[in-house]
Amino acid sequence: MNPLNRLHWFVLVLFIPVWTRAQVTDRKVDVVYKLSEATGEYLFKASNPNLCEYTVQVDVVDVVGMRSSVKLPYVGSVKPGETTLFSLKPTKMGEAASFRYLYTATRGRLFQAEPPTYLYTLPVAPGQPVLVQETQAMGKVLGVKNVRLTNYTSLVFQVKNGDTVFAARRGVVINRLDGWAATARDDVRESNLVEISHADGTFAQYARLKAGSLLVKLGETVEVGQPLGLVGELPGLPPTIHFSVRYLPPVEVQPSKEYKYIHLRPKFSALTIESGDYLISGRTYEATRPVELITQEMSKREIKRYLKQ
Repeated sequence: MNPLNRLHWFVLVLFIPVWTRAQVTDRKVDVVYKLSEATGEYLFKASNPNLCEYTVQVDVVDVVGMRSSVKLPYVGSVKPGETTLFSLKPTKMGEAASFRYLYTATRGRLFQAEPPTYLYTLPVAPGQPVLVQETQAMGKVLGVKNVRLTNYTSLVFQVKNGDTVFAARRGVVINRLDGWAATARDDVRESNLVEISHADGTFAQYARLKAGSLLVKLGETVEVGQPLGLVGELPGLPPTIHFSVRYLPPVEVQPSKEYKYIHLRPKFSALTIESGDYLISGRTYEATRPVELITQEMSKREIKRYLKQ
């Protein structure tokens, strides 16, 4: 293979997002109502069978003779399990009343401001030097407008084949894709991965993992520095870890709104940068895992227990 062509191919791979594969384990969020025969009130509830919060928007249309307990359309976050949303009551008992409703459910919590800043550790072993590349969607690089990927950004860590990938922040495993092995260049859009939901409503994805190497289960709470799996490889390409963080941004509520994610640039702690700074693309950093980062999202009781270990 021509070395120059090989380099061009590597750059191309860096810009191919894999978030589209992260939705396969989602389960349907249901919004239903229950009618009280005594009062004529319709009580709306959401049932979320997933492992993280979802944002639901409920549009009520063609309303006749009813009033809502909240401003419509209803938009709110629902945790796993059942959540009461709002109610519709007849404006006058005994008179005709009717309505129709439709809803959407999107993974994540709808932020009203940018998420709070948390520090991340590099997803490699402490003391390991790692070269970092910051990437964007190919459409943005080439000047092709794509609303879904406008804010896409990812960090690519160049590592060695078989290296262990570690959790950069505490969270709950909400998605894992395993058992896929790359066999050709056309497969670069596929990836084994782990997706983790953080307490602040953001999501982190660790992609390009080795088939059959994942060490965590769905619903498992992982701590900073916990092994997630091993680094995989693509034919003819150097091994890398693709890491990205996203969230649902504040938007103007509209009927049947489809919410879009924003990818944020996380701040890291490393030996070769000021703590709490952004990584600079093209530089090499040495990983560190200070106790204050391991415990930054633990309760006082959890910290006390951890320090006794």
